[in-house]
Amino acid sequence: MSENDSKLLLDDARKAAHVGDFDRARSQLREVLDRFPAVAAIETRLRLGRLCILGGAKFFDEAEQRLGEARRLASESRDLENEAAAIQQLALLCRGRGQLIKADALLDESPANSQVATPSREAGQLFHYRGLLAADRGQLVEAERHEFIGLQHYTEVDDAAGMSEVCDSLAGLLLRRGKAKSALRFCEKSLAIKRQCGDRFGEAIALGTLGRICMLQTRYEDAHAAFSEDLAIAEELNDVRGIGIMLNALGDVSYLRGHFRDTESFCRQSIEADPTALNSAFAYLGIARSRLSRGQINETESAADELKAILQKIDGHEELTAVLAGIHGAIAWRRGNRERGEQMLLSAIETLNDKGLSRETIPLRYELRDLYQKANDLGQAVKVMADALEILSLCGAERSVHDVEQWLRTVDQPNLTRFALQRHLPEHLIDQILNGELNVPKPRNQKLAVLFCDVRDYTQISEGMQPDEIFELINEWFSEATLAIQKHGGIIDKFIGDAVMALFGVPDEQPEAPARAVRAAMEMREALAAMNRRQRALGGKDFRIGIGIHCGSATVGFLGSHLRQSFTAIGDVVNTASRLETSTKKFSGCDILISQQVEKVQRQFGVAETSSLGTIPLKGKQEQLTVYSVEKLRE
Repeated sequence: MSENDSKLLLDDARKAAHVGDFDRARSQLREVLDRFPAVAAIETRLRLGRLCILGGAKFFDEAEQRLGEARRLASESRDLENEAAAIQQLALLCRGRGQLIKADALLDESPANSQVATPSREAGQLFHYRGLLAADRGQLVEAERHEFIGLQHYTEVDDAAGMSEVCDSLAGLLLRRGKAKSALRFCEKSLAIKRQCGDRFGEAIALGTLGRICMLQTRYEDAHAAFSEDLAIAEELNDVRGIGIMLNALGDVSYLRGHFRDTESFCRQSIEADPTALNSAFAYLGIARSRLSRGQINETESAADELKAILQKIDGHEELTAVLAGIHGAIAWRRGNRERGEQMLLSAIETLNDKGLSRETIPLRYELRDLYQKANDLGQAVKVMADALEILSLCGAERSVHDVEQWLRTVDQPNLTRFALQRHLPEHLIDQILNGELNVPKPRNQKLAVLFCDVRDYTQISEGMQPDEIFELINEWFSEATLAIQKHGGIIDKFIGDAVMALFGVPDEQPEAPARAVRAAMEMREALAAMNRRQRALGGKDFRIGIGIHCGSATVGFLGSHLRQSFTAIGDVVNTASRLETSTKKFSGCDILISQQVEKVQRQFGVAETSSLGTIPLKGKQEQLTVYSVEKLRE
């Protein structure tokens, strides 16, 4: 074979891979290695190894062989870039086998770790794969951070393929976090890149993500169409892994549409197409759910046992283990063991919540609702559905929200009223209103902590934006801020334009209230950083915030006329917190400013590392105030 012949084969392999003809591409690359092993020896093995990973389990052993050879050759020739590529592809292979711990260890060995300060394809791939592994473990916030760093590297070296891969991952991550609109934008960006490049395989991946977004938005027909188009491409390309994933996805859509027999049929076809452990695990999960919905308890248990056996062989995927526990809980209560069923369902929901997978708890919450209804415990059933309604509202699943609201209207109108009031009032006031206590309680003086947060340069940010775009952006931020505040025991006092005021230690005084406020502020900072990364990647504008926190005594109660009143706090502590927020502008790089009183409490509880900024004058106060900048969580 001449050198020119080998180049023709390599070029043919590249073209075949580009259009998704992986069988032909693998064949051409093998021929090059067999007949002309000295030509691009490392690069050819890397390309073949990658294509073998894409081919699914039956090619995994060959992938390991080719990538191992590439790693050895690159190491011997001190080719750090290709050595990093080989190691990182081996990590991807381990992920495909469900070996997450081994995959992490391999990424730690990559030479790209020492070169992350310089933009490169290898560094982009390193962060991209770290994001994939973090997502597999349910660490979605960490995964998103890694993926955005990877996207930045790929963008700076103008690697279109890398950019589109990361956009796919980000769309999937944001979808899992219930951010359907942002997920859709990344999906559309990926789809545009792939169609422009003629990347059929990549187009299929983006279509799969589009289908999942449609599922979240309860656009089931659109989801079915996207998955079917994806499946057609996967079959055209003989992409075994893609075929298995899409058949499972079509099973999911059928399940949501109530076509349970179709669900099992699609999942059975998925196992036949791709019998690898992870794909089979998702298929048996679909089968178990479809049988449970048909009341086939023994058959459900059989499918659950198959799933359990698979999960014992693979690392990670705690979310699947949690869902499996929920299915066993459903089996238990349907067989009459309510206590065990309730315990297992609640435990599964808690595990998924802890991993940031609240959307995945919805089927388990419906199961728990049925358990309570069967036991005539309507109060608990309503509580479960109220929680489900909140999750679905955050996800933007409008049809599902309507269904839950309709159920609540049917069984318990007062609790639907409670949910509506929760959007505007603290919990203790809702109890008083629903108990018929219409007399406004007298204001009282108490110790609390006050947090003020304002968006910086709002006029500059909103310039050139449509009103609906501005509202969408600010509301997204308020949603993130509210979640952080409520997570740490605070209540929203009010929204004032683009600012928010929150109270901690209300209605009952809490010695740790200032520390809770600082924790909430740092979580708000992280949420904003994630929002800004998304904005930058989509061509939007960053925005900054300032947060001020003070603690002391204030008067708490209803303020207003007999026609309209609001629950709030007034006093010097409120004014001081507001002016601390304004004072963040005086210090470069300072976004969270706290008083000495707050610093004393938060340090006692070991919350944050801070820097003293000395004393500053505050408008309307004669004495200067000692202030601290909040830097980071204390180790």
